[in-house]
Amino acid sequence: MSFWVKPRWNGNDGIPHTVLSYGGAGGILIAKDAANNLKIIVNRFVSETVAFFNTSSWIANDWHHVACTWGDSAVQ
Repeated sequence: MSFWVKPRWNGNDGIPHTVLSYGGAGGILIAKDAANNLKIIVNRFVSETVAFFNTSSWIANDWHHVACTWGDSAVQ
């Protein structure tokens, strides 16, 4: 998954912010939590896969590129 985001908030503000929320169970959520971590949750409420990283260095109104990959660790 790869996308660009231009938040209107500083990454170290300690306030949760939703970037994208799509669907319910089985959907996706991209949000910053109060600990200043951007979380990407795929397959919400079912068999969630979560990726996160710290956004403390983000400055409001600057573009930031986010990219992550994941795989099934059970597959050899």
